[in-house]
Amino acid sequence: MAKTRFVPPVPQGLKFIGSVSEKDLEVLLKAVRGSDAYDINFKRLSDLASKLEGEPKVRTLSHAMSALEFFYFDGREWVEEGETFEEVITEFLSFTGLSEQLGDDPKEGTQRLLALLTENPTLERKRRLRWLRTGILNTAVRFASFVDLRPRFDKNRKQVEEFVPCVILQIVTETESDGENTHVIQLSKAGLTKLKRTIEDIDRKLHVLSEDQRVAGSLSETVGDPAEPGDSPTGTAAKAGA
Repeated sequence: MAKTRFVPPVPQGLKFIGSVSEKDLEVLLKAVRGSDAYDINFKRLSDLASKLEGEPKVRTLSHAMSALEFFYFDGREWVEEGETFEEVITEFLSFTGLSEQLGDDPKEGTQRLLALLTENPTLERKRRLRWLRTGILNTAVRFASFVDLRPRFDKNRKQVEEFVPCVILQIVTETESDGENTHVIQLSKAGLTKLKRTIEDIDRKLHVLSEDQRVAGSLSETVGDPAEPGDSPTGTAAKAGA
């Protein structure tokens, strides 16, 4: 099987799926087969919880949705020639012992899970777009920055003559085959200016494409995954220097 990038609280999610009533299962099926699919949104999950017997906690539903998303996307990547998605999921549950989390009848629980993992057009579009955006190349998915002040001491090492600011930029990249990798680079003020110009140039190019009537109608709305987190806050620290 292919290497997985991220394993959410799968056991907790499966335990909930295996415990719900048939009536609640129908409510869940309707929810995950819509355009929101496995989206974890507090208001959405709160509304969904109110429709279920016993009104489970939002956290419990988020575990279930995370597990379903994990199996939907990663499970389809595990499928090799001559196999079916259903066979791969069943084998994975049996091999890992996770089938025991699906209730007293693992076979029935597995069928419940597979019903919740039925192909969804919205998710299939997302899955194919993810492949087109990442493919076999490293794709930047997260960024973080840190401003470092490096002191220049006098030759006697008795006082600081000046501070040299330096930007540390962390870039997390991802590929479908190799998961995530972290790269840390250093930028001077001049380098930061060049980077900003490059990003502005990219923005202008994307704007031209979005305004071009020949391609605008079929242009994907986002270049990257809309769920990707933004930059982290910038910090400042002093570090011993030469």
